[in-house]
Amino acid sequence: DDRGSTDSFFDTVSYAIMGLGCYAALLCTFDGAFFVPYDAGFAILLLWSCAMAAGPIAKRFQLPPFLGMLVAGILLRNIGDPIRGLNIAGRSALRNGGFMLFLLQTGLELDFTAATKVGGGALRLAFLPTLIEASVGMALGVLLFDVPFFNAVHLGFILAASSPIVTAGSMQLHAKGLGTVQGFPAVLTAAVPISNTFAIAAAAASGGWTAVHTFSVIEAFHGPISIVGGVTGGIVGAVILSMTRLWRTHRKRSIAVMLCGTIALFGASGLGLLLGGSITCLVLAVVTSLLWDSGWGQPLADGPLRDGAAYLQQDLALLWRVVAEPLLFSSVGSEFDLSLIDLEMFLKASTLALCCMFTRAICTYLALLRTGLTARERLAATLAWGAKCVVQGVLGTAPLHIVWMDEDHGVPLDGQHQHRRLTSQSFATTVIMSILVTVPISLFSLQWLCPRWLQAGQESKILRARTSRSVSLEEDKLGLCSAYYPALSSSVVPGDPTASPLKD
Repeated sequence: DDRGSTDSFFDTVSYAIMGLGCYAALLCTFDGAFFVPYDAGFAILLLWSCAMAAGPIAKRFQLPPFLGMLVAGILLRNIGDPIRGLNIAGRSALRNGGFMLFLLQTGLELDFTAATKVGGGALRLAFLPTLIEASVGMALGVLLFDVPFFNAVHLGFILAASSPIVTAGSMQLHAKGLGTVQGFPAVLTAAVPISNTFAIAAAAASGGWTAVHTFSVIEAFHGPISIVGGVTGGIVGAVILSMTRLWRTHRKRSIAVMLCGTIALFGASGLGLLLGGSITCLVLAVVTSLLWDSGWGQPLADGPLRDGAAYLQQDLALLWRVVAEPLLFSSVGSEFDLSLIDLEMFLKASTLALCCMFTRAICTYLALLRTGLTARERLAATLAWGAKCVVQGVLGTAPLHIVWMDEDHGVPLDGQHQHRRLTSQSFATTVIMSILVTVPISLFSLQWLCPRWLQAGQESKILRARTSRSVSLEEDKLGLCSAYYPALSSSVVPGDPTASPLKD
């Protein structure tokens, strides 16, 4: 044991030395510019380093690493602000890059067939709590923050989106055989991507926030352009990706998919159509997976590609875990500036977040009434279903970035602009507080209540294929590894028929 502790210590020291060496190399390469303290490159490195250090600390407290990364960003912003050299465009790029990977994964997981096989409970769970919570958030947004109706609709649906942490926990419960008799993991797993897609599409249709300096046509028809343009762009990209004779290896296919997603999301964001770009990424992933599975596109396609989506998921997971996750959550946390939050804003944001949380809990319990789950299983699902995560962190802080970009473009700082800035800061405060409150409650249900309340049973056939494709990714994506769920002792290798039921 002493030898192991000593080796661990020296490993830590070696990584610290290598990190300092990389930083020194960057300083020398850029001739002392860009990576000096308080510059943009220094801020990015500091966000990434602190997030990577905070992740393992969160694990020690049985919390997901992304929560530690979020707190790291909050501390960096409010203790000396050493990341102040990173401008608005840089923070938006960090946020959008991670969000693009999340959207692609959500699209790959979207499966209405699985939801219908599970039963009406999954569809009710996906739509009913999301719709009612969004309505409450909309009403309170108008009442508390005095915002226009469509901006309030935008806020409501962003708050109502689900967290993939529920998918990760459900996969682990399934791996243990807990709750499979009544399909408890299947209901939650099928509902999460549908709920997120519905919330993002509804927020896009509302029009939401647009920059004052954007094109007048985009400002006037923001919602229809986002929906129609997003769906069209996703289908066009998927047709290009279906030409697998051009992308013969899974690395080429993964790079091509991520390039399409990057062009779509960043291009749309530059036009003030972030939600439109989000829909493009979702549609791109859904249609590409379907075209690969069917072999559509011959003679430019090599035929059905059964494990193409599984390999893509692994590559997305690697990039997410090493780069995107720490930068996304630490940059989102850095938007939580305590110096800009007064008592009135804090109380309003808390009221909105808590009211939405309780509304969602009641609707979730009602949505599961006729699913065959016991009262305790419904209660466990209710507590687990309330978690907030990526959608709230990215889209909830987007209005604040829009206001800051308006200021950079010389928009007059009149009373209307000051109101927009105050409202957008309130939105960002609300969503970050929602994440900090709901994630521990969801984890408490998934880690402590579910193992004690759910019955062990036979493997659910409904989830069998989805688990084999998704469990490894969901662990990697949100850091929910064996430290949380020690019963999971094996992973599935895509394309291996002896280990994966993808060929079924």
